[in-house]
Amino acid sequence: MNSIVSKPFGLPGLDQAQLAVRKILDVPEVIHAVMLAGQEGSGAMTLAKILAQGWMCTGAGSKSCQECSVCRSMAQGKAVDFVHIEPMGLSRNILVKQIVDVQDGGEPSPNIPVSVFFRTRPLLAARKVVLIQDADRLGHRAFNALLKILEEPPAFAKLILTTDSVSQIAPTILSRCLTLVCNLPDSTEIREVFGELSEMETLFSEGTPERVTRMREHGELYNEIYAAFERLPQTSRAEALRVSEDFRALGDKIGETLKIGKRQGNAEILRLLGIWWAVRGAGRGSGLELIAESHRYIIGNGSSSVVLDALFTKLLA
Repeated sequence: MNSIVSKPFGLPGLDQAQLAVRKILDVPEVIHAVMLAGQEGSGAMTLAKILAQGWMCTGAGSKSCQECSVCRSMAQGKAVDFVHIEPMGLSRNILVKQIVDVQDGGEPSPNIPVSVFFRTRPLLAARKVVLIQDADRLGHRAFNALLKILEEPPAFAKLILTTDSVSQIAPTILSRCLTLVCNLPDSTEIREVFGELSEMETLFSEGTPERVTRMREHGELYNEIYAAFERLPQTSRAEALRVSEDFRALGDKIGETLKIGKRQGNAEILRLLGIWWAVRGAGRGSGLELIAESHRYIIGNGSSSVVLDALFTKLLA
């Protein structure tokens, strides 16, 4: 099959999902909700944003013309007719207040509730679109609220859900969405798009194209992280607190560079350390368990300095 036809958006892998999205955009009024199921980094989020922009585009053919004001605003992250919902709070759940307008006295929702967003017609775009990332993290009340919206959405409303754990999505949600599976590309497809990967890219990307793209965009940072990991075997326990400080600084830099905040940045440095340790630190005691436990503490609002100090004191013993 011609590669231009099989991969209309140029993404490695995802052949069937890309074709399906193209067909959805050919008849935009037919489908109102799509579930993209794929491992983090597979390209599912990229495809979700392509679908969202295509639905919203006001240009000729309504397929992401890249030139209309809506496409330009999406590229700048400023589209007023688009809402991106992610899990929030220490539990990393999608809460009911992100779906419907409720007041619970807790942390305010970072997004306008879906039900409120869909009360009015699009301001500039052809349609309004809500993207719900990690839909398997829907809390019970949020799930029930979303189900009602999926049952009777306004004609101009479109929803895109993503998950890396489709088995955790309730059948009642799945039955109201068109589900597209986003499989990872094989190594040949990765090389066709990116060329030969460096040792660091191969290790950290775990074969996922979105992660390779991220590392290519921020190569200096990821090389700095990789070099810090490679120095660990020659580092003594007496240097544990210095190493902890260095890694906390790298985590902060990740958070700032990727715009995910310091806490998530420190969690990301531990995720990468776990990948490196699994390959380079094989047989070195309970290192992986210690790293995984520290990652949980960071995500659970633990003090980064305390957690990392304790981790490296044990790892370097």
